[in-house]
Amino acid sequence: MEVLFSMHATEDWQQTLAALALRPRSEPFSADALSFVEAFSGSLREHQGSRAHPELAALAYWFRPAAVRQLRNVFLDRNHGRCIHSRGLVFHLAPSNVDVLFAYGWLLSILSGNSNVARLSQKVTQPREVLLQILEGMASSGAYGRVLKDSLLVSYPHDDSLTALCSRVCDARLIWGGDATVEHIRHVPLKPTAVELAFSDRYSLAALKTSAVLALSAEQLNKLAERLANDIFLFNQQACSSPRSIVWIGGDEDEIGSARTNFWAALERAATRFANPPHALITRLTDALLLAANGGLRDISCPLASFPLRGFGSHILVLERRLHSGNGFLTEYALDHLAQLAGHVCEHDQTLVAFGFTSEELVALMPLLPNRAVDRIVAPGEALNFDFVWDGIDLFAVLTREIRIHKPPQL
Repeated sequence: MEVLFSMHATEDWQQTLAALALRPRSEPFSADALSFVEAFSGSLREHQGSRAHPELAALAYWFRPAAVRQLRNVFLDRNHGRCIHSRGLVFHLAPSNVDVLFAYGWLLSILSGNSNVARLSQKVTQPREVLLQILEGMASSGAYGRVLKDSLLVSYPHDDSLTALCSRVCDARLIWGGDATVEHIRHVPLKPTAVELAFSDRYSLAALKTSAVLALSAEQLNKLAERLANDIFLFNQQACSSPRSIVWIGGDEDEIGSARTNFWAALERAATRFANPPHALITRLTDALLLAANGGLRDISCPLASFPLRGFGSHILVLERRLHSGNGFLTEYALDHLAQLAGHVCEHDQTLVAFGFTSEELVALMPLLPNRAVDRIVAPGEALNFDFVWDGIDLFAVLTREIRIHKPPQL
């Protein structure tokens, strides 16, 4: 066990964990928690590492003071007249592919008034080191000790015994990882009174109305491509909300062909802002050829060295959701009507990036979708925006608990 951050004097992390588990409950959005989160966001925004890593800049922006105050107002309005307290000790298991993702849940948990223990990946990355540097700097300032003492950040190899030690004392367990990781950790015993929330493998896609794309001017098409490029390439398609399929809705064969020609040219130009390392090229090409060999693609509709690489298919297969690893690979599909999309999605599908549709059209799609299919519908450029409602679950509802106080009857 490597302790990455702790403000407790003892070097025994198990003693620190026990102390965190016994910490008295506190109310959400305390002055200390608000001050810390806003200061953390400011330090992150000013750190030079945020300029090199957009995910850090996005984290800092999401927790900017104005946004945190808005979160507080929404929380207080929704819970007016109710007795809401912190959940207790929250155990976070961070993902290895987007290593700052855990920080969203961790900071929301701090705002909820909880103490926290987080297992970070053993993979040392610059974004992770930036977060730790900021915490050490805030700790040395002495201004935020009351909040910082309630967090323990550790790293350790995959070890069920260590995970079990944390799980036996926590009041909530948040798992970020693939299906195999979630299934494995769920076999590790959890305190009977604790709750658990798992964010597993998800698949995301974009639906574009053909006529709306054709109606765009060259400038508008470039703006659409820029926004979709951010959604797709910012984390090399490793984020669960990054689209991996493009679905064309409406139009005849000639119209779809014209829209595709214009769109892909614009997206290829927008993609030049993003890294395209050799391993990504090999990986996406391997995925495309395996999918084609298994009947998932009718053709690969561009040169094999293209970035992005794209292939046309007839139906999103279970194999595709399991095999498709991102890295600049996009599959394409064509449907006559938006309602037909319901037959192409499943419970593994999280985010739908939609362009060209009215709100009424999107609302009408909802009753047609299979159970648990699609948790978010967003505009281009917003796929990676975090929300306290994630995968259809209100994180504040998990990170806090309500104490029901019933008034006695009048005698």
